[in-house]
Amino acid sequence: MQAFSESAEFDSVEEGFDEMLLRGLVPDVDVYNVYIGALCRKGDLAGARRMMTCMEHVGCPPDIRTFGVVVAVCMSAGDMSTVRELAQEAIRRGLRWDPPALSELIGLLQADPFSMAPPKALETIGKTLHSQYERWQPKARYKLQLDPTLEEVKKLCNTCRKFARTERVLFHYNGHGVPKPTANGEIWVFNKSYTQYIPLPITDLDSWLKTPSIYVFDCSAAGMIVKAFLEIVEVESDNDDFLSVSIVRL
Repeated sequence: MQAFSESAEFDSVEEGFDEMLLRGLVPDVDVYNVYIGALCRKGDLAGARRMMTCMEHVGCPPDIRTFGVVVAVCMSAGDMSTVRELAQEAIRRGLRWDPPALSELIGLLQADPFSMAPPKALETIGKTLHSQYERWQPKARYKLQLDPTLEEVKKLCNTCRKFARTERVLFHYNGHGVPKPTANGEIWVFNKSYTQYIPLPITDLDSWLKTPSIYVFDCSAAGMIVKAFLEIVEVESDNDDFLSVSIVRL
């Protein structure tokens, strides 16, 4: 069936699926995913949604790959309302998106702030990231800061370093929906009154978190931040100080 689907022989995929049922064979989630993928490539999105419902009825609920296939097709078709509906349903079921799909999903949610109430969208994004990290490292402790002020970021960083002691601290900055980093590598946070964004120099962030630290910059133009960090490394090297920083840009 997979070969037929990849070669766009959609009638053969359907015939193969029907043949399995006639022989009394019970399709597993992988077979359903191939069939749903073929329906999506054929342009039969309504049929794919019906098949997802059918999976529920036969006790073979859709997995994250099922949702991923349908979401990808809906995005290509520009059907953002269905994308949001499916993405929220997957999150409600506790399904875990892989990192590329997660990053794309977060960008989508933040690109359309009117898709849901802003506080709800922010909470959904934060919980999704939180759940993903817990899956990778369940023993670690995580703290969400949603739309924080500069003072809140400073307090959080100092607290994390205090409790981590000599262990690594992971700092994930989700900068979708806010201004891009500046040429000096500054990121943006709220002021005390939440009336405007103000720049946070990477040098300040580095002084609060200290080393060892891991930084994940999930935003546009993340390369500017990396460049600023490399300049910090050069300065520290000139001063014969030891700097241990890992940087991930998305």
